Amino acid sequence: MISSNNKCDDMDRLQMLFEVPDDTNPIFKQCLLNEIYGNITPIYIYRLEDDKCFDCSFGIEKNTIKIGTDPVEADIILDHEPGMSKIQLVIKFISKQWFIIECGETCMMLVNGIKKRQTNLKPENSCVLKVGKTSFVLSTNTPEHKIDMNTSSRKFKVEAGAESIDYPFSKTVLIGSNPICDICTEGDDFMGLISSFGNSLYFYSPADGQFYTEGKSAERPVPLSLENNFVLGATQLKLYAPEDAKKIPGAFSLLPDYSASHLVLMQLTEEGEIGKKLILPGKGHSIFLGRDKENYLSIENSKISRKHVQIIMYGNSIVLVDCESTNGTFVNGDKIIKKLVYPGDLIMFGDCKYVLAYSE
Repeated sequence: MISSNNKCDDMDRLQMLFEVPDDTNPIFKQCLLNEIYGNITPIYIYRLEDDKCFDCSFGIEKNTIKIGTDPVEADIILDHEPGMSKIQLVIKFISKQWFIIECGETCMMLVNGIKKRQTNLKPENSCVLKVGKTSFVLSTNTPEHKIDMNTSSRKFKVEAGAESIDYPFSKTVLIGSNPICDICTEGDDFMGLISSFGNSLYFYSPADGQFYTEGKSAERPVPLSLENNFVLGATQLKLYAPEDAKKIPGAFSLLPDYSASHLVLMQLTEEGEIGKKLILPGKGHSIFLGRDKENYLSIENSKISRKHVQIIMYGNSIVLVDCESTNGTFVNGDKIIKKLVYPGDLIMFGDCKYVLAYSE
């Protein structure tokens, strides 16, 4: 049996083997990254620990935030979680939205109570991450809480005291005393949230000891009915779901295994949107990407060589080996010859931009 420390050592040795330095022009690199990231939407990050709330937010100039055990590389250090990797997950601004992508050896992340390898956070939305035993609240809400009701024809209504608000079905509604919450109550900074899964709405609490009024523990997702009454702190809430929303008993005990998702190359279009996803094979495979149709992944683009790059699969990471391509292969803005690449890394073949991500 290999210990977690040995696993880290093995990955370090693998990275050293495939890291080949290159004298990439720093001005070119910065221009490339600015083009990919664009104008960054501010994100608020709060760490919940021992019934306390700590602000871990960074300035808008930071487009990548790393969480893990490494005291040098990690921006937020979790050194007390067994089995956690040096960099367990990255929070990265890509294509007008924030992506939270797990890149550790094992899946330790819950998103709003559901086990996942990645999620995305669009403007004016929130989520609760649980990494091991540590919870984080992430939000792109602004103090004005502008809600674009044109983004969804499906809505649900929440009444809090005398106030009644319609929310898009896709929005996660954060409840608590913190100013970034959608519904402000007395009590803890973050008391719970209302989110959607499939065609259902559910309630979830990020803090231990919070309970749904029907007596069910909200540390796991609690499905909601068409009409719901519950109390958080001193606030009486009423929720009205759409008529076509379904409450499925036991729905959250039969969740898909998102932790086993395949790695993909997620395309970034010229308009800054998410494009096609190229599904990669499993661990142990070696494939080629290029313009030639005989390649495993064929991309019709004049800036891509006939056989542009070799991709070697290593579980939750890949190795890129440039095949002396005309226009080069870049990872996070650096031109590479050989490079170990993790989920969340930005890759460019010629002028085609991708992010290594998961298929979910």
